[in-house]
This record gives sequence, structure tokens and C-alpha cells, in this order.
Amino acid sequence: MTSAEQQHQCTQIPSLTPLLLLWLVALQSERWGAELYTEDVEHIDLSSRPFTVSNSERSIKANSIIIATGATAKRLNLPSEEKFWSKGISACAICDGASPLFKQQEVAVVGGGDSAAEEAVYLTKYASCVHLLVRGPQMRASKAMQDRAAAHPKVTIHYNTQIEDA
Repeated sequence: MTSAEQQHQCTQIPSLTPLLLLWLVALQSERWGAELYTEDVEHIDLSSRPFTVSNSERSIKANSIIIATGATAKRLNLPSEEKFWSKGISACAICDGASPLFKQQEVAVVGGGDSAAEEAVYLTKYASCVHLLVRGPQMRASKAMQDRAAAHPKVTIHYNTQIEDA
């Protein structure tokens, strides 16, 4: 189990990962009529009930809202990044790695720190091959994480690599 998985362990049931719990909650919610949207929220109006949650595509009224912002994704500002966000480009391997979109696919992780190394190793559970793209001549990750990524047969580390587009 990676430290990210340990940090994200949300119950006392070891086999119940955050992704599986999220999937089960989504299935149960849909069963009772909920409509689920994978979109960025651009505005929330809390001035009166029902509240209004909106973005450029839709506006939804709700009597209650759970705001779970999580960590802020570090974007690369690639020309096609917005087009492929949540459709092949993700900022969370733990959240999205088990998605059918990445299953047995060749994937890439950008970065040279502990998080990038850890997410590259984590993705080996699902992807056929993981390319760790390090923009500089060396990784910033701890020696232990560098060794772990380098030793994994499904991880290939590429140094001095610049990403031009998706």
C-alpha cells in the first residue's frame, strides 16, 4: 500500500479504497434518482434557498451542498489541456487511475517530486506502462521514492523532457 493510499484510507475496511467508496456512493445516488455531472463549478449562490450551483453549461438548484474541494490541481497550461481535462488528462492518479480510460493503457505522469513518483508507481496497478516525465536533469523526490520508481518494471523515467501538448 502506498503512503497516498494510507493517507486516503477512508474506512476501517482495508479493501474499501476511496475510489471504490466513491463509485458505490455514486451508484447508490443514481439508484435513487440523482444526476451526476463531472464538471467544474464556476459559481455558487448561497443567498437564498434553494441554492444555485452553476457553470457555463448548466445551472442546478439544491437544498444542500457539500463542498469538498480537495487539493488544487497543478495544471501545465498546455494548448489542448482544457479540451482533454477529465477526458484523458487528470491531476489525481489515486482518484482517476482505475478509470476504464486508463486501464491497460500507456500513460504519463509529469513531475519529479515525491507525489509524481508515487503516483507513477500507483498507476502501474492499472496501466500497461507508465512514463514518468521529469522536466529537469534529476528528480526532486526523496531517494527512497526515486529508487522505488526506477526499480519498477512498468515505470520508465525520462529526464530533461518538455511537454508541448496533449
